[in-house]
Amino acid sequence: MAILLCLILGVALFSLVPWLTHISMVQGSGLDYGWANYKTFVKVFDRYEWTNDPVYNNSLFHDKDGSRIHANIYRFNHKGMIMRSPVDYYRSILHIKKQYNEVRPKGNIDWNKELH
Repeated sequence: MAILLCLILGVALFSLVPWLTHISMVQGSGLDYGWANYKTFVKVFDRYEWTNDPVYNNSLFHDKDGSRIHANIYRFNHKGMIMRSPVDYYRSILHIKKQYNEVRPKGNIDWNKELH
């Protein structure tokens, strides 16, 4: 029973690492920042027309005002946004991935043409 409890506790603590990294990255970015929940994130995020850059996989950019979702940093109009809880953070990641899949280039690559 103690091993199961330790295992559950370890998984729970391990799942905090990406959220804590997100907090650290936004705070260390030099931007003014604030805290937000998932609902606020979606309201702000959905205002933008996002594009992707093939060099930065899973990142989104809005060139007009420098907004971007990149390297665990959520930046809107040169201000950082930190998610209030791990649940809000993971929900925001799913929302970002959905948007990324909508804007990334799709299509089949003809490798015969690529190799010549």
